[in-house]
Amino acid sequence: MSSQSKETLQGIKNYYAKLLPESTLKVLDCFLMNRLNALIIRNQNSINNKKELVSNLQKIEFYSENSNKNKSQLIQQLCSTYIVHSTKSKTRLTSTHIDNTKLITQKKKEYQKRENEGAELVISIPGSYIGATYKGITVKLQGKIINKPSPALKHITVVGKGISLSSNAITYCMNHKIPIDFFDGRGKQYGTVLNPVFLDVTLWNKQVELPLEQKIKLATQIIIGKLKNQLNLIKYYHKYHKDILGGKLSEKYVEVVLKIDKLIEKAKNYSQRNEKYTAELMAIESQAAIAYWSYIRVLTADDGIDFIRREHQGATDLLNSLLNYGYAIFECMFTDRQFQKIQINLERWINRRYDTVVYYPMCINCYTRIIYQPIRKKIIKTVEIV
Repeated sequence: MSSQSKETLQGIKNYYAKLLPESTLKVLDCFLMNRLNALIIRNQNSINNKKELVSNLQKIEFYSENSNKNKSQLIQQLCSTYIVHSTKSKTRLTSTHIDNTKLITQKKKEYQKRENEGAELVISIPGSYIGATYKGITVKLQGKIINKPSPALKHITVVGKGISLSSNAITYCMNHKIPIDFFDGRGKQYGTVLNPVFLDVTLWNKQVELPLEQKIKLATQIIIGKLKNQLNLIKYYHKYHKDILGGKLSEKYVEVVLKIDKLIEKAKNYSQRNEKYTAELMAIESQAAIAYWSYIRVLTADDGIDFIRREHQGATDLLNSLLNYGYAIFECMFTDRQFQKIQINLERWINRRYDTVVYYPMCINCYTRIIYQPIRKKIIKTVEIV
């Protein structure tokens, strides 16, 4: 809105607001809200971000006393208009740019696929024998090789009973820093074979010895990282499923995005400096989780899986069962390289060489997306709980 328009509005308020009754002023505020909505939609590309929009809207005075009391709520409604329409406009790229982006994405996926081929080895057939040659790990069944060595192997998972593992295979895995995890038939982990490099406690000791202010800063940045990751995943889902349930998902999207945005700002501005910081920061994380899963509930409402809420133990529904199984495996799937990335980054932060912590929130991105997409595509219809 131009400075001239603001002066005009202020002039009308200074003159008519003193003469007209409150009911008439409320009608004028309705016209003003409609006009502001139209201006935001028309000029969305010239608005840099939501923060800039809020700053400009704060300068506008409404006519009625009631509207001014509820000004923050009215500004939130206007911000919702901006968020919904700016998301749409950002997808309207030129055809050349779209083609280039698709080509780059396609090539990136091809390279990632090549890199990840053979990175994970899962053995679940009773009678299998895990051995090693000079080329790498092999798996045999009744004397026949059923899995050839892969130079990209990063992790081995053994599921069930009746599977043998040679000392040569263990030696090879330890020399190449390949962890081996063991699960029973129900998906519960009962053992892990690790290279001692994973057990380095030097970094954890340094974290314990941090001053209270630095502990709070570290905890705050981890919480902010998780919340941003949840927010990004919601935006990813909404990009492809925004028309679900006749617009109900879009309403929930706006509500949840605003909620998590607000919680991120709350975490950024967290100023308490006492031992209660853990509970208070976890409360922020918990509120964001409630909002996040409320969006997932609406997102999956038309899939026939009856998802109500997130349950960690004793879950019997499809989505929770798959998530719990996936997370159990994920806990053991940090490769040595990923572990060292986090370790080096925290080490530098603790030694004051970084101002911020780079958070590696792979859980939500990996497993929620991997588990949810097959459900949407009707690949997974039932799950047997044993």
